[in-house]
Amino acid sequence: MCPGALVFRLLKADPASGAPAVGDPAAEKAPPAFNESFIAQLRKSRCGVIVGNHGTGKSTLLRELAGQLELDMPGGAWVQLTQSNHLSEILSNVRTLTQCLRTAASGGVIVIDGAEQIPALVRRWIAWRCRRHQQFVLATSHHDITGYETLYRTGLTPGLIAELVDDLLPDSTDETSPTLRSHVQDHLRTLNLDEIKNLRDLWDDLYEVAESFQGGQRQRV
Repeated sequence: MCPGALVFRLLKADPASGAPAVGDPAAEKAPPAFNESFIAQLRKSRCGVIVGNHGTGKSTLLRELAGQLELDMPGGAWVQLTQSNHLSEILSNVRTLTQCLRTAASGGVIVIDGAEQIPALVRRWIAWRCRRHQQFVLATSHHDITGYETLYRTGLTPGLIAELVDDLLPDSTDETSPTLRSHVQDHLRTLNLDEIKNLRDLWDDLYEVAESFQGGQRQRV
């Protein structure tokens, strides 16, 4: 495992890709086929990028693909870059990537979560090096990257948001769980989901709603 990294966060397919979108029944009913389609496109392009705004689900897709990527392109590295506002932070990210590239096997995939945190010249060098060493690179970014094929663009829809919230809510025999679920979903219905552009901000809001509800429940006991 490389320093600075690991872990990942659903999205919509680029219509031009021909692959089913997340939220599309074809993708939901056959996740393995969805993953295989995505990885086949990455194998063809060798250097691919998932593009989307902050908090729209780029890292979620990486997590969904992680197992299949490790099976099909083993011996790679998974890097989550830190925000780089200063030269020292940029250099730290570049050092982390350089170390990972040196240890990655031929045929392995280098996953870079947050490629916008490194200079364009470094991104182009990574693509060149991976092609030379018969490796693959899959990045996430807020924008398209020269030398990388844009495989997907992340996006949020009200239906997808409701589905993700439903998946996150507790589902157990605990007596408070159904009540908490109902309370959070009632709050969600008061929001205009079309206006939500950042999932992380929504998670923070719902966390506060759940904490407030559970705190009130404890006071009644």
